[in-house]
Amino acid sequence: MPNLLNSQKPHQHQNSITIKEFSLYNQNIRSLVNKLDDYKLLIKTESYDFVCLTETWLNENIFEDELKHPTYQIVRSDRGSRGGGLIIC
Repeated sequence: MPNLLNSQKPHQHQNSITIKEFSLYNQNIRSLVNKLDDYKLLIKTESYDFVCLTETWLNENIFEDELKHPTYQIVRSDRGSRGGGLIIC
């Protein structure tokens, strides 16, 4: 597989690749429901590019409006039973 970052052959695609450092916060939260205030403070006061929380234990009773923040787009995957779950901001 060619290394696209170091490729200088003229016949290859002339794609522009920019590598940027990014910040990531990752935590096994073991139930986000009882830590919603901490979560909201984290995404309000810190400036991470991505926030990833595992073991959120969320279900359909927790609405998107309780999790969203204007800076982040929320992607979540609830397990549907106790345990599991993921949220990425």
